[in-house]
Amino acid sequence: MEAIGAGANVLAFVLLALKSAKTAYETLSAIKDGPQIVKQVAGNINQLCWILENLKASRAAAEDISLEGHLKICHEELRVAASWIEKLQISPTERQSGRLWRRLKSFLSEKDLERFNIQLIGHVTTLNLRLQGISSNAVCEIRDDQVQFERTISVLNQTVQTQARIQETNFSSLKQNISDTINTQSDTIRTGLGTLNESIAALTSVSQPQGQSMLDLLQEIKGLLITSPQKDQVNATESSHEEAMLSPASSPQSCSQGTPSDDTELINSIDRLCDLIHDKGRTIDTYSDDNEESQNIIQNLQTILRSASEQGQVVDWNPTHSKPGETSEEEFKRISRRFERAFDQYRIAINQGATIRKCSSDRVIKRIRGHQKIRMKIGTLALMFDHRKWSPKTDDSGHDAADDTYSDYTITSTFFPDDPRKFHMLVASTFQHEIRRGAVSSISRLAVNRILPWGSRVFRVVEDGDLHELRRMLKNGEASLRDHDEYGASLLFYSVFQPEVCRFLIENGLDVNHVGDSADYLGRHKTICALQRYEMDLVSIDADRFNASGHCVRMLLEAGADPTLTVSSTIPFLSCACLSTNPELNLLAWNPELTGYITSIKTYTENGLSPLLILSKSKYAYISSYRTLLDLGADIHARDPDGRTCLHLRLHQLIDTHPYEDLNIVDPRVFEILQFLIKKGADVRATDRHGISVSDDVYGRKRHDDLGSYIGDLWDSVLHSCGYDIADFRTPNYRRTARYTYYYERDYFEGLWLGREDLCPYWDDRPWPLEREDSTNPNGADMDSDSDSEGGGAPIEQTS
Repeated sequence: MEAIGAGANVLAFVLLALKSAKTAYETLSAIKDGPQIVKQVAGNINQLCWILENLKASRAAAEDISLEGHLKICHEELRVAASWIEKLQISPTERQSGRLWRRLKSFLSEKDLERFNIQLIGHVTTLNLRLQGISSNAVCEIRDDQVQFERTISVLNQTVQTQARIQETNFSSLKQNISDTINTQSDTIRTGLGTLNESIAALTSVSQPQGQSMLDLLQEIKGLLITSPQKDQVNATESSHEEAMLSPASSPQSCSQGTPSDDTELINSIDRLCDLIHDKGRTIDTYSDDNEESQNIIQNLQTILRSASEQGQVVDWNPTHSKPGETSEEEFKRISRRFERAFDQYRIAINQGATIRKCSSDRVIKRIRGHQKIRMKIGTLALMFDHRKWSPKTDDSGHDAADDTYSDYTITSTFFPDDPRKFHMLVASTFQHEIRRGAVSSISRLAVNRILPWGSRVFRVVEDGDLHELRRMLKNGEASLRDHDEYGASLLFYSVFQPEVCRFLIENGLDVNHVGDSADYLGRHKTICALQRYEMDLVSIDADRFNASGHCVRMLLEAGADPTLTVSSTIPFLSCACLSTNPELNLLAWNPELTGYITSIKTYTENGLSPLLILSKSKYAYISSYRTLLDLGADIHARDPDGRTCLHLRLHQLIDTHPYEDLNIVDPRVFEILQFLIKKGADVRATDRHGISVSDDVYGRKRHDDLGSYIGDLWDSVLHSCGYDIADFRTPNYRRTARYTYYYERDYFEGLWLGREDLCPYWDDRPWPLEREDSTNPNGADMDSDSDSEGGGAPIEQTS
């Protein structure tokens, strides 16, 4: 082994000690037949090698002079041991076999190895502690450096902020200097323009007499050149031209006649309006002289309406409120002209939410409204109008303010494209409100709405009531409040069972009276408003959804939703409420504070039917629904346009319904409903405008053979249970003959008279009454005819 000079540094001792340790370890680890002490020494040498490797890699250890003495001792001891071990001169064959202990113990005994092992343990322990101390010191130094670095960064940050403030001050001064320079130049330009205007005015005053003289001279020359007939013709032409220029009424007509109506102009107009989709909500003044945008919007809308009128085809029309003899095309043109006149007044709100119209304290006394849907080449145009006449409610003094009536008028034009990838949905509306006699307030709106596929995520989020996620999507631009599905339904349609989301959408301006297509529980699509979603879910709705819907209904009504709104022969919300078994929904529907301004349970009619008659004509009528309506003030004596009462209509529904259509037609609940109505005051002897009584309908009206004698038996049992003598109603003209069928068996008959069997005059099924009470039969029926068995006995002549 080579000697070490006195000037060797720490790193040199580490390297030399590491070399000796590796030599000793390679030999000792190869001995397989030695005692346990050999393995212990080899293990300690291996651990010492690991410590020396870490000291070699540590820069701090190389600079620690105090390690030099200890490493020197460690190296000397390892060198001595390594020199003895090297004397073995192990061959590869011996190393592979591992039988080396016999040769090694001739140089080193077990006691020598034990002493050497004790020295190794001391070196391992000491050097390991020194290594840990060096590592800890290094960590502390790193932390100190980090603190110093953070202080330096803080100083630099303060310096940067100071420089930024200095630059900001410099820029402010520069901005002020530029502004002063611009103002000075502007004053100079204004002065120059003023001088120029004065020069032009002076020039005009000088040139006017000269111009008039030249005009007189030209007129004189023209008179000399033109003969009398030609002169008259020219004068007539000039006169008509001047009248056309001066007449404001003829100007739009001439423009429309000269405007091309091809598809290119229509597409360009729609494209220009669709470009407004990114507007975040602003207002355009239509009377501003320098604002041509409002005129462009109006012209584009006129192009769409004109194209629908000239090339479109009416696919849906409600002619109820049209003028006598007016066709759908004439009505469309009339409403379109009014829309064009009203839309360009005052201001146009672009992509702004609708104004919430709170329930009025006044009442609607007259109403005219309608709906048309026009099929165009590239989409569908829907036109809705609603003209209401209002009157203040009577005050406490009894003064009727009928002379203080006023009106409002709403027209909405909706374009829905066939291909949402090319065009957006356009909704243009105008609302004119008479604020006082002779003064009108007008609000026009244009909304450009994005169309998304049905089932898109934003619709699912709203339908699930996840308001937090909806807010996030709106904030990140993933959704818009103006999003509609491919059927035209707005987000509000999906929120009618989620009160929190519904309130959020209403407060952000979604139109509570917007109409669009929506699917009912059978998958059928109908054109409805948000309130009518409850009619579509009437069968499938459960108790929890009913409770949630109550809050949404109140919010919609408070925001001005029209409970009587209907298009395309759908059922209005109030009519739907008549059929509901939920009393809470009826309390909301007929709450005077919510719907009293437009109707009441005593005055409301749909196609001439009052709330109680609507329920009576329905297949799905329950006694709880009747009880709720009557408790709210429904008229038990109300009649339809043909003079029929609730008893007429309820029994008509039974007579006209085939058992195949309603297996519950023979049901004890039918008996309970009729009995309830009679006890509440329904007139059992009432006749319609043709003089036909309820009994005439029951006993004499043609019915399905499968019902047998059920309808007449039912009516007899109900009358008897209410204290009437059935002999006063079932005369010999309407003799009862028992007839049982698959749907009406003897058991059902016995159930009608349960507990009153001995009081039934035909319990034994013999024809009844047995004797003729009248010698004449006004209906021409034979006394032996089976009125029930022959489908009704003396048939009643049906009138249209």
